[in-house]
Amino acid sequence: MHASWKSRGAAALFALLATLTATAQTLRIDPNSTLQAGQTVTLSYSNPNLAGQQVTIEISGGFPVVNTETVVITLDSDGKGTGSWTANSAWYSAGFNAPGVAEVTRLIRH
Repeated sequence: MHASWKSRGAAALFALLATLTATAQTLRIDPNSTLQAGQTVTLSYSNPNLAGQQVTIEISGGFPVVNTETVVITLDSDGKGTGSWTANSAWYSAGFNAPGVAEVTRLIRH
């Protein structure tokens, strides 16, 4: 009986992880390297749970005063969408934040 409980628990955990992986949200910044000031950057966001909705990507940077810019992306029926942003020439780095994902940071070269 004890072994049966373990295998059912393992199966339930596996199913939960598979579900979470299948609905994982992602934020991709292209280029995937240091940005050039004034360069157009492509932001790609995916979240099947938000299909058909708009999401706001917040981009922050600047020193000593941090400023925030936003890009609104409309997701398609699969929960995928893209937008663009021009690398701020007054910033030396940018932090990209979107719902449910860890911040993505890029350096900005001048």
